[in-house]
Order: sequence, then C-alpha cells, then structure tokens
Amino acid sequence: MLDNILIGFGMAGLSCTVVTAFIIIAARWLNRHAPRFLAGSAMGPLFLSIVGVVFWLLLALGVTVALWAGLFLRLDLFTGWEPALYFTTVTITTLGYGDIILPAEHRLLTGFLATNGLILFSMSTAFLIEFLRRVLDVR
Repeated sequence: MLDNILIGFGMAGLSCTVVTAFIIIAARWLNRHAPRFLAGSAMGPLFLSIVGVVFWLLLALGVTVALWAGLFLRLDLFTGWEPALYFTTVTITTLGYGDIILPAEHRLLTGFLATNGLILFSMSTAFLIEFLRRVLDVR
C-alpha cells in the first residue's frame, strides 16, 4: 500500500508540475505578445488567442493523461495504450464509468488520479478565467 501512496503522490506532483510549466509558458508568451497581438478591435486575434489558450491547456492535460497511462502500462495493469488512455481519461475527469478498474493491489492509484484531475482542471480553469479577464481588460 505504501508503494501506491508514494507512486500516487509522485505522479500527482509530476502532473501538477507539467501543467504549471504549460501555464507559465502560456503566461509569459501572453504577457510578451498579447498587448500587441490584441491591439485594435478585430475579433480574429481575440478568437485565435482564446482558442489557442484552450488548446494549449488541453495539450497540457493530454500530456498528464499520457504520463499516467504510461505508468499503468509500466506497472503491467493494461495490455496496450488504448485501454490505459481510456481508463486514465475516464478517471482523471472523475467520470468513472467503472467498466475498467484496477486490480485491488493498485486501486488506491485510482483515487490519486481522480484527485489529481480535480486539481489539474482547477488550475487550468483558474488560468483560463484569469486570461479571459486580462484579455477583455486589454480590449
């Protein structure tokens, strides 16, 4: 059980680090380029910047899903990428269909993954809201 707790904390920390790095990269880019990019009243740059940030955050979350799925493959809990990615996606979003579950000796990781998902989606949402607030203030 202790090994699953350590693995869960480690993966949650790694996932938060990845999303934080994506957010920092986006914030630096936006601080540097947004005022010039969003100058004027054209809707195109505003639209592109919002879509770009959303896709950037989805990429960050996708990387974390791939990391967790890779862990599950490394632990031989799944036979291929598709079921590992499916389980990870369903769990990290806290949807939790329950059609695929981890063996009893590793099921504690499911809770860490779901909790990690709540944190990651909260971080992403907070950044997106702050981004929209700043972009709309610039306009």
